[in-house]
Amino acid sequence: MTKKTKIIIALLVLLNLALMTFLYLGKMEHNRIAGKPNAVIIEKLGFDDGQIKEYQALIQVHAEDSRRIFREIGKSKNALYKDASKDNAHINDSIAEAIGNKFKELEAIHFDHFVGIRNLCKGDQIAKFDELSSELQSIFNMRSKPQRRNRH
Repeated sequence: MTKKTKIIIALLVLLNLALMTFLYLGKMEHNRIAGKPNAVIIEKLGFDDGQIKEYQALIQVHAEDSRRIFREIGKSKNALYKDASKDNAHINDSIAEAIGNKFKELEAIHFDHFVGIRNLCKGDQIAKFDELSSELQSIFNMRSKPQRRNRH
């Protein structure tokens, strides 16, 4: 190998290491924030101790309501798939519509939760929340998602 080839290989290795380090550190930062969307909200809005307590109560109610809806969706899906071998389109359509309505209800719960967070804000926190509102979807979707299995 020539000296020029060795230099090019060394530069490529260094570039590769730099890129891998950059990606790893970016993933670490993502994971640090990803598990704690509530901490991001508290930090970005600058909640005081009283607001944090009220926010935690909102989180509790939101979690309970969301779990209830997910249980209801699960029951409806079980009913739908239980009779998959039967050709009863009317019943399947009504169950599917009920599932859709539950998802609609879930979105209303999410929306009410965010309105509740905004209502906790005081003074300049309201403007901060309004700025943050465009990021809410990404903040709450940063949590790691389960890997999809191959389905055949």
